[in-house]
Amino acid sequence: MRERETGYVPPYSAKEVMDTDWYDRFEEIGSFEAYTYFDIKKEEHPDAFVRFEEQKKKFIAGEIGNPKLEYPKLDANALALWEKKLLELKNDVINLEENEVVRQAYRWKINEKLVETRMLQMAEKGDARLFKRYNEFVNGKPDIEIFNYVVGLVQKKIERARAHEKEEVRALATELDSIFGHITPKHFELPDAASIATAKEATLKEVHDLVTLSVDYAPDKKIESTEIAILFGEALEKLRADDWSVVRVEGSRTAIHVSQENKKVEIPTSRSVVKKELEGLVAHEVGTHIARRKNGERTQLKLLGLGLDRYLKGEEGVATLREQSVKEKVDAFVGLEGYLSIGLAYGLDGVKRDFRGVYSVLEKYHTLSEVLLKDKSVVDVQKEAQTKAWARTMRTFRGTDGKTPGVCYTKDLVYHEGNMAMWDVVKQNPAEMDRFSIGKYDPSNERHLWVMSQLGIGEKDVEQLEV
Repeated sequence: MRERETGYVPPYSAKEVMDTDWYDRFEEIGSFEAYTYFDIKKEEHPDAFVRFEEQKKKFIAGEIGNPKLEYPKLDANALALWEKKLLELKNDVINLEENEVVRQAYRWKINEKLVETRMLQMAEKGDARLFKRYNEFVNGKPDIEIFNYVVGLVQKKIERARAHEKEEVRALATELDSIFGHITPKHFELPDAASIATAKEATLKEVHDLVTLSVDYAPDKKIESTEIAILFGEALEKLRADDWSVVRVEGSRTAIHVSQENKKVEIPTSRSVVKKELEGLVAHEVGTHIARRKNGERTQLKLLGLGLDRYLKGEEGVATLREQSVKEKVDAFVGLEGYLSIGLAYGLDGVKRDFRGVYSVLEKYHTLSEVLLKDKSVVDVQKEAQTKAWARTMRTFRGTDGKTPGVCYTKDLVYHEGNMAMWDVVKQNPAEMDRFSIGKYDPSNERHLWVMSQLGIGEKDVEQLEV
């Protein structure tokens, strides 16, 4: 990713690109990210945004049972056209592509996007049963052992709260224990010191220039969204991602988002971070999500730019591992709350839940967490706990009607499962980290490794990326 001192960057590879025509067609119709079509942005749908805010207010106040969820970005005619074009592309690839590996890679990927398109169609129609079926095909279901591991961490907080001096906190611990107390926790080892050191060295080799900020902030200074946008823009310039931009947005999402479809980094106007967190986010969003897109498009299989099928587990796994490495902090696997929320919706503790059911548990959980962290009263942390519980429950039930117990959107499983899987790759096969930046693939997926091996995409290609 670095220039020579002359400023000259040689061609990526002498190998011929094998899928230029297929990739151009696929990028036009298959670069969409399904979850972005569940968002409501103020500037795009002002009326729907107002209704969304009203639903949030009434829900938190207890005036309604479940919020009425709507998805104004979904268009039935557009989705039908996507499906038609994807089927045509799949047919052409199967009948015309001579290379078996390229043909199979595109077949897997197009099948995935077809199912995502049908999942979006079910969200638009409000068909909860088929939404769940298509969602599980793409994003999978929560694993009971991982859920029990996450519950074990919740149980540790409950035990701490049992000994709290305030009766209200002890009472809250009792309420949560009635939900989680019957579950036997599962244990997974966190990465050891050697793995963390190895990952940090490899990460800084890739992203050091990007995470070196032009402003020397004090460690605890809050960096607001305007400054975040400027610093992300500087990182894009260093990456020479001239076709990407940074925008500040108001909407239902609270996390920084990289739009592969529109080539934009979207910064929520309400977002603020401290220095170490910002460095980690740059490593995550620019150094991984955008760098892997650009690098993948420079390989002989351009599909690596948008990702092999089900690449997200590896994508978020690499991104979160790098974020942890830059922050120099690995005290837990990433994505605990998302896994907990999805597991609660699925009823892995024995009770399937709708939006209100999951929110009620998460509100108690966040209240307890905030009290233990900040040593404040339950009343003092209630508003913040409600805001966090609402945001997480919205992520869990986006795309659904919110009122069907056991039906939710499981994409956020990839954060925890991917983070665990990538730390295992670092421990078992650290040499694979040399290929992490080559494109959007899952280093823990044997099928992906087969594709790259068959096409000869390996260390030499990585060396050429870095000149």
